[in-house]
Amino acid sequence: MDRLAIGLAALSVATVPAVASAHPDDVEAGFESGDVSDSGSDVDRWRAHLSLDLGSWLRQAPWPRVDPGEVGTRDDIGFVGFQRFGFGFGLGRGFRDTFVVGLHFEYGISRGIQRTPVAVDNPRAVEFSAMPYAEVLLVRKHIVRPFLLARAGVGGALVALDGSSPIDRPDAAASLLMPTLGLGLGAHAFVSEDVSIDGLFTVDHRWEYARLKGGLSGVTELAIDPTTDPELVSMQAGHRPFGRRFTIALGIAVSRWF
Repeated sequence: MDRLAIGLAALSVATVPAVASAHPDDVEAGFESGDVSDSGSDVDRWRAHLSLDLGSWLRQAPWPRVDPGEVGTRDDIGFVGFQRFGFGFGLGRGFRDTFVVGLHFEYGISRGIQRTPVAVDNPRAVEFSAMPYAEVLLVRKHIVRPFLLARAGVGGALVALDGSSPIDRPDAAASLLMPTLGLGLGAHAFVSEDVSIDGLFTVDHRWEYARLKGGLSGVTELAIDPTTDPELVSMQAGHRPFGRRFTIALGIAVSRWF
């Protein structure tokens, strides 16, 4: 079996505890002619990567907690091309054959998922985030390198409230600020000395601060008057605590090590 087939097959079981150790013969077979650092490690190098969100489950809830209603707690599922599309890119650096630290950027668009301060049918949203990350590799010098991940960062989003696209300067919109914390489990499967296919399972929690932009007249059949409701009035003045999102996701990435 060639090296690509070995790497892809191993990725599917990379997070199983049984891969907790590597045999010296595997190391020699996998990297005897590899492009490694002076320390002899395959990951003590720079890492540039592109990633794709394959699917996610989200639970959103009001914050601070209020009684559930039309815009109360809700669950959603998004896949590539269905309700949500997200991709990312980043740069990291490995060291001591055990750690990789870096910065990951992510861009996403969605339809009918994001909670809004007022009831809107199928709101469309666009978001961007930047998150420093740290990986702890669990296996040394092996074709497949399982790892644990921790990350934290901040993002922003724009949600159209008038049925338009958020990139078309909607007349009514909500902007969001989103601090985020996350943990993950994944693996780097080296298909060559310099390229790995990476699988990742993540759990993220983010806090959302919302601000209303533009007028709300004619946006929807509002059950409340936006000019007198204290919560909406405060959101028009500035970002206010609005919601929390808990996300479980699966992703895939391609990394170039140099």
